[in-house]
Amino acid sequence: MFKMRAFFVVFASIFVIMPLVGCGDDNSTGGPGTETKCTKWEAWEVTPATCSAPGDSTRICTTKDIDSTDTRIIPKLSGSQCDGSGTGGGDDGGSQCGSEGKIDGGVLNYEGESYPTVIIDGKRWMAKNLNYAGVSGNAGVCYNNSPDSCAKYGRLYSWAEAMNLDLEFNDNMYNNGSAVHQGICPSGWHISTHKEWEDLVDCINTSTTGYNNAGGKLRSETGWSAGAGLLPLLQGTDDFGFSALPGGRNVNGSFSQVGTNAIWWSATEYSDYGHSAYYRSMFNNNDRATQGSGFKMYMYSVRCVEN
Repeated sequence: MFKMRAFFVVFASIFVIMPLVGCGDDNSTGGPGTETKCTKWEAWEVTPATCSAPGDSTRICTTKDIDSTDTRIIPKLSGSQCDGSGTGGGDDGGSQCGSEGKIDGGVLNYEGESYPTVIIDGKRWMAKNLNYAGVSGNAGVCYNNSPDSCAKYGRLYSWAEAMNLDLEFNDNMYNNGSAVHQGICPSGWHISTHKEWEDLVDCINTSTTGYNNAGGKLRSETGWSAGAGLLPLLQGTDDFGFSALPGGRNVNGSFSQVGTNAIWWSATEYSDYGHSAYYRSMFNNNDRATQGSGFKMYMYSVRCVEN
């Protein structure tokens, strides 16, 4: 999967996605033993758009006996991305992802839940927090133990639960390094890594102030509350369809920050001490997507990324 860098600034200011050929993401089948729809795809291969030519995203069906590809056009770049007036984090002075636009990655069905997906910077992300209790049925918790919270925000997991490891790894190093780790994500997907979160933020950021503004572009346009603070509420603009919602957290058995804070685990451990890992968070009163580290026993949300 190609990364989008330098002058290959990806995605137009406003995307018009036009499926050309393919069988979509419908997992339905025909008669017994006969596959009529593609149920398994290779990862998206992206040809970046430029100021002079459109790009495309293409994936190949790998379901047995089905010969199909799915291609979606990325309109050529325009405006500030091509006239040198951009202000973002790309090497050319402009955001590598363009200022706005969405590439629909289709719907992923997993263990009774449907997850919309989006493609950003060539990677396919879940556009909804994971809500899967694991094979045991008891992985993670709903905020305030309310099923309605799980339906809206997904579940909250300790790091070891998200990684589908024994709980002893909340206190001990697993030494996963930078390897892709499926965890409780679907087959062919994995727990997002610290590097993937960094790349996502760098791709979207257009700020030159020293603080990124990617959070505002990734947060949902609704669903955020002012909370008890004195700072003003800022809803997101959801430019890329990531639809980040504030699912809150659970720290030492205490729930807090629902409606005001979204926080996700990464698969990447923070230090050699073994008890902490990186996370990424977004708050209701600023546009930043902030990295940090937390004790692995804390319970945060999870987003999965396709391999």
